[in-house]
Amino acid sequence: MIHPSAQVDTDRIGPNTRVWQFAIILDGAQIGDYCNINCHTFIENDVVLGDQVTVKSGVFFMEWASHRQSGLHRSECHLCQ
Repeated sequence: MIHPSAQVDTDRIGPNTRVWQFAIILDGAQIGDYCNINCHTFIENDVVLGDQVTVKSGVFFMEWASHRQSGLHRSECHLCQ
């Protein structure tokens, strides 16, 4: 089930996964089966979630590629601490 107000740009979502209102899932993201993606979440490109994962409201998953491309090491990123 994908709520009509969700923006889902990927087709790689498990058939039993629920995506709630105002969730944004970008192209390239992969979501497993029996997941529950709550409202007001953001899942960026290249993020992979396995089966039976719940993402609570307001959670953002960002791809790590932007850090690699900038040359920033994970230990230097204040968001990753």
